[in-house]
Amino acid sequence: MTYELTDADPLVLGRVKELSEQTGSDINVMQFVKGNEKYVFLYSDENEGECLRTVETLLQNSEFDYWDVAYLSLEIRLKGERKKKAREKALEEGKRFKNRLEGFF
Repeated sequence: MTYELTDADPLVLGRVKELSEQTGSDINVMQFVKGNEKYVFLYSDENEGECLRTVETLLQNSEFDYWDVAYLSLEIRLKGERKKKAREKALEEGKRFKNRLEGFF
């Protein structure tokens, strides 16, 4: 059995752009491929917990087992942590840049 996380296809990305513009927030995209099936998860940072609860309900679907749910949950959490670290790094670099500029004026 092959487990694979893939980049979203162009149709999904087009819909994500529309949703992002409508809601004013970033939309996270995760695709999970299991066998011949592709599952797409769309969620904002604000509803990451809701997405995790939805993933947990997939156990009711006989296509999913505990490994699938554990894998998806981990990927969702890691994606959130990576985004948080990237934002913190950007803020820190912005502060350093601002401090350098203040020395010129």
